[in-house]
Amino acid sequence: MISTFEFADHVVGFLVNDDIDKELIEKIHEAIDSKLRKHEMVNLFVEITEGNQFSFSALMKDIVFKTKHSGQFGKIAIVTNLEWFKAYASMKDVFMDADVRSFSNNDRLEAINWISQ
Repeated sequence: MISTFEFADHVVGFLVNDDIDKELIEKIHEAIDSKLRKHEMVNLFVEITEGNQFSFSALMKDIVFKTKHSGQFGKIAIVTNLEWFKAYASMKDVFMDADVRSFSNNDRLEAINWISQ
């Protein structure tokens, strides 16, 4: 399951409580595209709960999408205790110009404050 939310007009947020497969990543990308039609640049907040898998096809789709839109993200906040996903998020600096930061679940409020600025 995925929930989307907004806490600032230029921010799109996702709470992911399920495995991330090709279909789920496409829903996320559609929501981001919708926001990009309204704003030249957006910030992205993603919180992923523990125990979820990330399929290889979803990973590849995400890399292609983020590379295609690399100049349209200001900040990306990743909130998770999944160390493997934090490592993946740190690799986004190679493909994107955005300021990408990872936060633990305990630092969720700090992530929300940072991404909203």
